[in-house]
Amino acid sequence: MFYIFDEGSPVSPQLPSSWKLIARDAFSGVLLWKRDIAKWHTNLWPLKSGPASLPRRLVVIGDTVYVTLGIDAPVVALDAATGKTLREYPKTAGAEEIIVADGVMLALVNRTPVDYTADLKTDTEQGKSRDRRTTPSPQMSKIWAGIRSTRWSHGDRIIRAFDAKNDKPLWEHKSTVLPLTLAANDAQVYFHNSESIVAVKLADGKVNWTSKPVAVWKGLDGRGLQSWFAPTLVARDKKVFFAGGEKTHMSYMGWGSKDIGEDTMTALSAKTGEKLWTAEHPYSGYNSPEDLFVIDGKVWAGSTAKNGASGTYSGHDMNSGEKAKSLPPTVKTSWFHHRCYRAKATERYILLRKRGVEFLDLTEEEHSRNDWLRGPCRHGVVPANGLLYAPPHP
Repeated sequence: MFYIFDEGSPVSPQLPSSWKLIARDAFSGVLLWKRDIAKWHTNLWPLKSGPASLPRRLVVIGDTVYVTLGIDAPVVALDAATGKTLREYPKTAGAEEIIVADGVMLALVNRTPVDYTADLKTDTEQGKSRDRRTTPSPQMSKIWAGIRSTRWSHGDRIIRAFDAKNDKPLWEHKSTVLPLTLAANDAQVYFHNSESIVAVKLADGKVNWTSKPVAVWKGLDGRGLQSWFAPTLVARDKKVFFAGGEKTHMSYMGWGSKDIGEDTMTALSAKTGEKLWTAEHPYSGYNSPEDLFVIDGKVWAGSTAKNGASGTYSGHDMNSGEKAKSLPPTVKTSWFHHRCYRAKATERYILLRKRGVEFLDLTEEEHSRNDWLRGPCRHGVVPANGLLYAPPHP
């Protein structure tokens, strides 16, 4: 089990942080090794603020750990057993996301310098903002005064690909890449460029296709995503599935007094980029990225985000988009909105997070509740190794 952790004093968040990459035996918890991280994202950002992409900097494949040992540091490969550095990948300083697929290491590098403490100078919890302020717009003055978050959507980003077993560069592709939309499958790499979904060849980075526009939320001021939010893209079984949160986030955040409709989720052909179907996608991400799971031939999403939401999870046939199964709660999980992280899933369970951790059994179609454990905002819990891991609650 590998994780990034602040070993600074818990007496006060104002005291210095001491960030570490830590490896433990996944079953006993025995400490195996630690690596220092000199500079990480500040722990002083306002509540629930993200950034949502931060957990995408740590990947383990077999006996190799891929990670950035610093907020602006390049990607390095470490020996999983000892923590020793095996190699460093050139020109990956500023990498925000790491994907490893079919022997290729992909790094999404943001070449726009980011001051991760800038928000602390102007942003207070009273303002409820989640990103840097600009001049308030009339439409937003009563909500969250004129927030600009273009750095999360429109930075100078480039995808750099390397042979995962050495530091040999393979190709690079410059584009707008929305956070958390980088994925790889079927010898292709996929991402959303803020207008459409793009597929490039895993071997050389050349564009195979660009889809017609696929809807995505544009942020509170229409100019870029907030740091706590991200759409979700899943590449599976020669299809690409996408949920963009384009409607209900706008409604929930105050753009209208009435609900302006459900979000949509879209399925595309991985071969051609042709749109196969579009279906309703319930509002599932409360101050978090969107939920979308592909399990047993169905695409799952649930109405969980709002206070008093039904809690029903629906599975749509992955080929037609038709609703194949609907699972309302069989136990009362509380009126409260979903906690501020994405739900998690295994092949049998969807793990929800209202009071604590709720297990939705897709086989027996029953809910079970655990009110005594929940993960922290932004990250949540981790099902793995037949166990459920929970980072410390804040």
